[in-house]
Amino acid sequence: MASPFRIFRKHQKVLIVVAGVALLIVWLLGDALTNLAFRISGQGRDSSYAKEVVATYQGGKFTRDDISKLIMRRAALRTFLQRAYQAGLQKTEGKVTLAVQPVVNFNYRGEEPNLEQEVVHTQIQYEMAEAAGISISNDAINNYLKEVCLRSLSTAELNQIASNLRFGNQQVPIKLLFDELRRELMIVNYMRSQFFALTNVLPEQRWTDWQLLNDRIELESVDLPASQFLANIKEPKEAELRALYEQYKDSEPIPDQAYATDLPSPKPAFKIPRTVRLDTLEINYNDVAATLAEEVTDEEIEAYYETHKETDFVKTDLGVEPIEEDHSADDPESSLPPTSDPTAGESQPVPTTPQEPASDASTPVETPESNGTPPEPTPSKPDETPISGGEPPEPAQPKSVEYQPLDDGLRDTIRQSIASDRVGERMGKIIQDILAAMKPAYDAYESKVTDAEIDGTELPTPPDYPLDQIIEKHNLQRKQISDVSIYDLRDITPLGQSRDLETQLPLYQLMFIEKGFYRPINTVDLFGRHEFIVLKTNDSPARVPTFDQARDDIVRTWKMQLASEMALTRAKELASAVREADLPLDAYFAGKEDTRVNLTGQFAQLELDVQGLSIHLSQPYGIDAAGPEFMREVFAMEPGEVKALLNHDRSAAYVVRLIRRARDKKQLKQDFLSETDRWPGILALRRFRYNQAIMAYQQQVIADAQLEWLITPDQRFE
Repeated sequence: MASPFRIFRKHQKVLIVVAGVALLIVWLLGDALTNLAFRISGQGRDSSYAKEVVATYQGGKFTRDDISKLIMRRAALRTFLQRAYQAGLQKTEGKVTLAVQPVVNFNYRGEEPNLEQEVVHTQIQYEMAEAAGISISNDAINNYLKEVCLRSLSTAELNQIASNLRFGNQQVPIKLLFDELRRELMIVNYMRSQFFALTNVLPEQRWTDWQLLNDRIELESVDLPASQFLANIKEPKEAELRALYEQYKDSEPIPDQAYATDLPSPKPAFKIPRTVRLDTLEINYNDVAATLAEEVTDEEIEAYYETHKETDFVKTDLGVEPIEEDHSADDPESSLPPTSDPTAGESQPVPTTPQEPASDASTPVETPESNGTPPEPTPSKPDETPISGGEPPEPAQPKSVEYQPLDDGLRDTIRQSIASDRVGERMGKIIQDILAAMKPAYDAYESKVTDAEIDGTELPTPPDYPLDQIIEKHNLQRKQISDVSIYDLRDITPLGQSRDLETQLPLYQLMFIEKGFYRPINTVDLFGRHEFIVLKTNDSPARVPTFDQARDDIVRTWKMQLASEMALTRAKELASAVREADLPLDAYFAGKEDTRVNLTGQFAQLELDVQGLSIHLSQPYGIDAAGPEFMREVFAMEPGEVKALLNHDRSAAYVVRLIRRARDKKQLKQDFLSETDRWPGILALRRFRYNQAIMAYQQQVIADAQLEWLITPDQRFE
């Protein structure tokens, strides 16, 4: 079924999620527009479709009509807040940032994913907030709205935005918008009151967390890939294969996550995931810089040189004086303090301190105090005091400044610098030119799509973009990407992680939220070295293959399960032999050419990213897919201990021996107590645990409500 969220896009492109507003008016205005809504959905007015119960929970049930109304209310509020926020941005010229948490995703233009599930979960949370006595005053609502519009709009302007929220000639009631905002704020406050308890960290947990980042060990290991045991496994029986297929045919290959780290899952999965097909144009920083460098003239280079030579091109003397050999270790007297008179060959007294005897006990050293002569005053500027009574030295003459010559090498350097300064502007112009060239074709195509969805006719042919001319004009790289899952797209660098400039979502997420085809989307990578124009040209839903289609995958999965057990059994045998020999692994396996002993180097269970803002599970060198269970086992070992362990996805078994700990337990505890709450990574780890606790709590809320879906929700988004 076509998504109703696309029907009026051609009329309100930037700010309005129009389908939600349309559905809202359907609810408010009655039969005439309700008939249109059912026409869009393919259902007759007199059918029982709207009254069908689609979910039950402890507090009642949800019909299709209930969920539609919740979606309408959410869409209306989202549109209102979106308009207020955009008006505030325009008035403040983008100089003020949002200071409140969006209760709905009003600063994101695209369709919200999993919307049916979202509104049902929200309703359950609202009922809990209401039962807990949470209330929101009118002042709180008004203050929230002031922050949404960045404190730049008057009450009259906000009311005008609300009153302009229309469908045809009908206005959306302002009271409904305020009631919906009150409802969302009640949920936020209730959930925050629950989350407060999650910020507490008990001393035992703090000690555990500290060890995760600071207890470091070093292993030696030998790996036994499960694949090398496949030849020893007999062919499975048909019944065994069919049983495995039935058990996992609906499972998609989704990686496991541990401490924000993706790990290959050991769980079989035969379902073919949803995939998208993309057509991309890349604007490469280096290519644009090379083109701009060719455009730089000699006159520009010379002008740049004259402007910057005082700061950038001063010739520096990098010569160094020869360093004499230091023989002080051989000559004890060479370490004595320097005398006041550098004249060679004259004996000078050596100052001493009361704690140290004179270097020659038989010769007393005279001091001003001992001979009665008063000390001479110390000059205020010893550097200017003549050593032998002569005239003060002449002041140093300023050295003449020399500049690097403007030779071919320096010209190339300046050329590249000028080009680099112009790259950002040129890339922006290229993007604008591409989007302007594609806009007419896309607008015409989108209008035809809208008409086809309303009329239920066949979708139009793709827009006729002048891609060949665009590529030739701007010297772009074109790449077509066929049928990638969300995880495959994420791993295509730098494209998958590049971010959409409108939504700030990474492309790999956006492409599985965006439902339209052929809309030009501009993304840029983290460092601004690559910009992309991306078109989604196909979207294939997840599907379950037949047994015959999946047979090869099923056979290999069945064999790998047995092979991993064989690998672990063999690893245990080797570990026992190593323990009996009481040898390090490198000594035990010395001379065995088919066995390689790996040294991991020191590692902790968790590592910080470069910025120190987030954590991830360590992946020690030579250990493939070391999961949390593997980590717990090896960090519980004592130096010299040997174990046999499987990695996370059971694709390999390892014989591991703990070589050493960087610090023993006693030293770890002393260091922990001395660092208290100042150690690197504490904020990142607390933030991670807090977010994990929030997610767990939200899931528990839904579980406690005993929510049960009688349909598969959000199918219209597939």
